[in-house]
Amino acid sequence: MNTEKLIKNLENLRSQIKRKPDTFTSEYAKTIEEAFTKYTRTRTVNLTLSLSEGLNEKNWPFPAYVPVEFSSLKWKLFIHLFPYVLIKKDFDTVMARLFNLYKKEIFLFWKSHPAFELKHSILEEVLKTYNMRCWASCITTAFPLLDHLCRQFLNTRRLNQEITHILGMFKAAGISSKDVKPGYIAWEVAKEKGLDIETATEKDLRLPGIALGSFIDIGSIYYGFYRKESLTASDLNRHAILHGASNNFWTKINATKLITFIDLTLRLEPVFKILMKED
Repeated sequence: MNTEKLIKNLENLRSQIKRKPDTFTSEYAKTIEEAFTKYTRTRTVNLTLSLSEGLNEKNWPFPAYVPVEFSSLKWKLFIHLFPYVLIKKDFDTVMARLFNLYKKEIFLFWKSHPAFELKHSILEEVLKTYNMRCWASCITTAFPLLDHLCRQFLNTRRLNQEITHILGMFKAAGISSKDVKPGYIAWEVAKEKGLDIETATEKDLRLPGIALGSFIDIGSIYYGFYRKESLTASDLNRHAILHGASNNFWTKINATKLITFIDLTLRLEPVFKILMKED
């Protein structure tokens, strides 16, 4: 795929996101997939984006497994944990607890998805090693699932085409994570380009933009080329782990981050179907 095609596909993606209806509706998008058929309120976008950006600073992927429904019990539990974050500044503990609330649902979703139809034994091993606290085994078993997903999105069997290939296409097209993020970040980009906020809101990517922006940001870390001076021995970096340069990566937090990122990637399938379309 060339850069012109990717840019065209991105504009096609924008056109398929559901916009604000002329008449009132009580039905709003709560997931990435629903954003194509239901409108996502701007206040919901901005609040969700703020949470995602805070997590991004700690190298946490956006938890796409959580439906954006602030009245739900699990969201209330999540928000209830935030005073702990503010006092202890411990995103890791909160995100690990949030993951535990959804762990069963996550793996049921994975097993039901066609992309993992032939991978059930691997999924079982990932869950088993996570529950047994065998973090190194869990991480090294889970990482290949990301490569598999990207080959699915790219419709290829070429083993050298994985996340770095997708990220490289975005970079070559001059598309950064900031360019796809919605809400107040889209407003900032609009001001830089001399556009008005209303235009930016009408064209932003809503929930898919939050998820896609997180994929670009976190994927660049997990799949970035390992440089000793820029990463520590405990960082979750595929290149460093593969070549034995990472010495303390086997932690519960890293295992949870990786599973969260795999889940994010899988739930971005409807987005990548549009972005990676060749014809």
